[in-house]
Amino acid sequence: TGEEDFSIGGYGDEPGRFIGPADVAVDRARRIYVTDRENGRVQVFDSLGGYLRSFGWEEGPGRLSSPSGIAVDLAGRVYVADTGNNRIVVFGKGGAYEDESRTGPDGLTLAAPRGVALGDGGTLYVSDSGNDRVCVFLVRPGTP
Repeated sequence: TGEEDFSIGGYGDEPGRFIGPADVAVDRARRIYVTDRENGRVQVFDSLGGYLRSFGWEEGPGRLSSPSGIAVDLAGRVYVADTGNNRIVVFGKGGAYEDESRTGPDGLTLAAPRGVALGDGGTLYVSDSGNDRVCVFLVRPGTP
């Protein structure tokens, strides 16, 4: 009907709040994933908007800087365009860091990637805005 059902969040850095939400993805269980750019994290909510957890803000290789685009595959892996770190990061179903890519398929370094989308057959599309191109990756199930 075009009417608002419910909303999530509000301004802030507390769990469940945002400073610069950038993108949204939904998994098979209808959990809602939101990239929170200025807080450098991904927040996860249940299908009714209840806060579940955050990831990407912890120290270590999965720490995000200005995350923008997000996609979730059928296995529950989360792909994030980590714009501030010039990479695509892959997190496991529970939000644990799994892998990353800092280069496109041609070996050219990614520059400010902003969007990610999953296509049929394990294809990952990445808008590499700093290089004015879209990179296409083949993602094999069960492998980083």
